[in-house]
Amino acid sequence: AGPDGLDSLLSTGAPDQQHLTGETLGTGPHQPHVVTEEELHQSVMIFYTVLIVMIASQAALVRWRTRHRRSYDLVTLLGLWLVPAIISVQMFFWRFLIFWGVYTGITGYVLYRVNADLWDTTLPKRIYTWFLGVYKSSVAVGLCGYVMVLLDVMTGGAL
Repeated sequence: AGPDGLDSLLSTGAPDQQHLTGETLGTGPHQPHVVTEEELHQSVMIFYTVLIVMIASQAALVRWRTRHRRSYDLVTLLGLWLVPAIISVQMFFWRFLIFWGVYTGITGYVLYRVNADLWDTTLPKRIYTWFLGVYKSSVAVGLCGYVMVLLDVMTGGAL
């Protein structure tokens, strides 16, 4: 076996990889990286660390949601509202930010009108119409995107 144990790994590999040994991996114009046991151990430790952190975070979120529902809902709502805008600023997606700003402005106006002391008699109908329009336009945009992906896949990227 080679110094880093690759010979035993490669001997069980596919027939076209049988010619690769620890000595030939480090030669030639394109010298591929040979994974050492230490790097493999570090990779496994990182994987398990991330897995444990994900499970613990999920448990903490569930506990937070059951014990402090209002703060959980508020932080979740703010996150769902602000994170796309922050990412769009970083990625320079100005069109998204324009639509996000218009949607935020109109929805903010609707919420302002809802919290007013006196309601107009047509206010519930206008609120319903606004959110139904948002829903229908979201479905239409999603359907158009789905059709474009299907056409791209079926035509082999000729679009």
